[in-house]
Amino acid sequence: MKFIFLAVMSLLLLASCSADKKVQELSVKKDPDLLVLTQQQLKGVNVVFTRFSERLIRPVIHANGVIKLLPESKAEVSSHISGKVERIFVREGVRVVKGQPLMQISSFEALELQNEYVAALSDAEFQAVEFKRQEELMQKKIGVLADFQSSKAKYQTALAREQSLEQKLSLIGISADGLNLKNNETMQKSITIKSPISGFVNILTLHLGSLVTPEIILAEVIDPDQIQAEVFIYEKDAEYMAEGLPVQIEFMQAGIKAAQGKILYVSRALNPLNKTITLHVNFEKPERELYLANMNIKATIQGVIEKKSNFTVPSTALFDNGDATYLFLTENPKASSVSLRKTRVEVEQAGDSFVSIRSSKPISSEIWIADNNVLSLEAERKKNE
Repeated sequence: MKFIFLAVMSLLLLASCSADKKVQELSVKKDPDLLVLTQQQLKGVNVVFTRFSERLIRPVIHANGVIKLLPESKAEVSSHISGKVERIFVREGVRVVKGQPLMQISSFEALELQNEYVAALSDAEFQAVEFKRQEELMQKKIGVLADFQSSKAKYQTALAREQSLEQKLSLIGISADGLNLKNNETMQKSITIKSPISGFVNILTLHLGSLVTPEIILAEVIDPDQIQAEVFIYEKDAEYMAEGLPVQIEFMQAGIKAAQGKILYVSRALNPLNKTITLHVNFEKPERELYLANMNIKATIQGVIEKKSNFTVPSTALFDNGDATYLFLTENPKASSVSLRKTRVEVEQAGDSFVSIRSSKPISSEIWIADNNVLSLEAERKKNE
């Protein structure tokens, strides 16, 4: 009799399990976002349940950015006069110091400029003598005022021309002292183009014999130590930003250590193309790390303002498939068969451990939310697809 009783109970349990399975399969077929699990299955996936709570959230903003050279760390090198490349002293990628010769240019304009300066210097000296003579005559009251005024004007004009040509020579690297008539030195037919900053030769555009004009960029020198991060945030996150906030910077390239920085200033203009605001971030550059301009970065910033929300959940309750974010919701987590619905939500604010969410459809504040291991729920749901 006892054996018959056990056999009957076993059949009833099998029938019950079969019925539950049929109910689950039927429910899933009707609604692909619906998942039905027994209490034993829930224990197996180690899922717990929680509810919406009211919390103050200090948002953590995740943003993308890029490494940029500071304006003073990049120099485009050109010539003030036309000529032809005679010698090249450097190669691309070579480190240079400020004032180091990059190339030498032969120029007829340089010769003409020196010749004009010598003529202007001679004229200024002559006009100086004449002005002094007229001044002495006026002091002796035997000079003519018109002659004195004319001499003074010619002297001032000659002196201004001499000084102007001297400055032009200085711009192309030729000292006017060497062209003094007393020194009788030979004029230079070539000028030397020097690096305006210390750094590396990034671009060298010409070769021997290339024609040079003031409009042509001969080389580009960059100083990679003078860099800054530009981080792009969306308009909705602008209110949480402020100068001085710490920024965690991570690099896409494997092997480069993360860096710590802070916001130097927040751009006051909105990019019309992608509706973002630029944060200019200074960061500490660890030694022996290779940072290059235009490297892509990821930045993490904790906002400066806290906001209260009635719909906050633990961040571990969210499931993100790359296209959207979801929660698994149920009305009765203690039922023998728990119906869980995969519901799409949007993250309004994300804090360290909790997030504030919103949904296009109303969600009751009394609803229960699956937490702790929601990826396993998604895996179970996909088994029934």
